Amino acid sequence: MASAGVSTATMRSFTVPAVALSFALASACGAHETRGAEPSSSAPEEPAHVEQPAHVEQPPPPDCVREGSSGAVREPYSYHYRTFAPEDGGLYDAAIFGPVHWTAGEERMPEARRDDRGGHIELPEPVPHPRDPRIELRSVPVMPPVHRRYVQLSAEETHRWARAERDRVMSARGSDDSPSELLGEQELWNDVEDRPLTDEEIEALEPIAQEPPVGGHYRRVVNRARRLRRLVELDAPVAVIGGERARLREAVTALFAHLEAMELPDEVRRRATAECALARP
Repeated sequence: MASAGVSTATMRSFTVPAVALSFALASACGAHETRGAEPSSSAPEEPAHVEQPAHVEQPPPPDCVREGSSGAVREPYSYHYRTFAPEDGGLYDAAIFGPVHWTAGEERMPEARRDDRGGHIELPEPVPHPRDPRIELRSVPVMPPVHRRYVQLSAEETHRWARAERDRVMSARGSDDSPSELLGEQELWNDVEDRPLTDEEIEALEPIAQEPPVGGHYRRVVNRARRLRRLVELDAPVAVIGGERARLREAVTALFAHLEAMELPDEVRRRATAECALARP
């Protein structure tokens, strides 16, 4: 029995090397697979650089007021007090509004003949539209002269107006415009003696053709725009520029309020109050 079979101890001696061989083969294969694998990196890959589109500054929308204008009003004057000719660049400049004739006789009143030519006042910076603060105006329309005719005054009306205007200007406080500048524009200032006209000098004035009140509003907008532009050029203090900016806005608001109260054709009113800016997106 002993010679015909294999003892248990002998079987163990054959089994152990087989198990060890299997383990060795498995280890070798694993080592081979490990050596053949690519080394992994723990650092994340950097994203590809994406070129950002450059910011393009959008141009401002077209100025509809300028599009319908025949020229820019740059001076606050109307007519030369001696020659009665329209001042160049002024509120009645023939190059902008067309020829304006004077009626015959002693009245010497300007008579506008055209209704199709208006002007504009260029603003040094945008101003909110009085009817919609979200809309900015870069120019203010100026009506054709035919809608702002002069009014002929009698001698008594002329003297009464001159005294009242002189007293108003001389008693005003806090105005940035000097009395000589304000009264000089209306010939109520004695340039030789640098003083306002006396009552006796006013009584000697000839009857005048008086500009309508809307002309004074246009004149204030022109003066405020010129003053603000000059302050910016001189790099004036921020507080000074801010104060003049507020006065310009007040002048534009007062002008539009006066235009709304005037008896004007609907189309003229729409053009005079820059409704074209409100209609644009």
